[in-house]
Amino acid sequence: MHKKVIKCTNKIAQVLDTQQDYDSALKYFKKTLELSQKFDYPEYEAYSYVSIGNIENDYLGKYQSALENYRKGISLCKKLKLNEAYHGGLLNLSGLYKNSKDYDKALKTLEEPIKFYHENNTYGGYAEAMALEKKGEILYEKKDYSLAQQITLKSLQLVEN
Repeated sequence: MHKKVIKCTNKIAQVLDTQQDYDSALKYFKKTLELSQKFDYPEYEAYSYVSIGNIENDYLGKYQSALENYRKGISLCKKLKLNEAYHGGLLNLSGLYKNSKDYDKALKTLEEPIKFYHENNTYGGYAEAMALEKKGEILYEKKDYSLAQQITLKSLQLVEN
């Protein structure tokens, strides 16, 4: 019964996030986190931390809190062997570093997911393409235009195939 409640609160949070009602989505993701901890459902605990970090990073500008939530979620994903969620969390963390203009950390954080997505052909190469696109964006921000173009072209090729 508790797992169904957790899944429902999480789904409500996702819907609110999609509707761009970030304050309400954050409230429901935090409720999901609280319930998943109380009733020992670590998978949703991990997802909740990453989702909270996403909202704080992408929409609320709460970078320090987002960083803490990403770290907790990523750590749990790794421990639970939730490989796709783990690497997705790393992608999101790289976005936080990019937003904070810490481009070298952002690039370093992308290395592992890019390798994972390449080796596992995740989503038919689409995940690797999106990770490479993020890398291209960061290189562009660093004003390394030649490498940014090269990486982004590789991303485009993956999407086109």
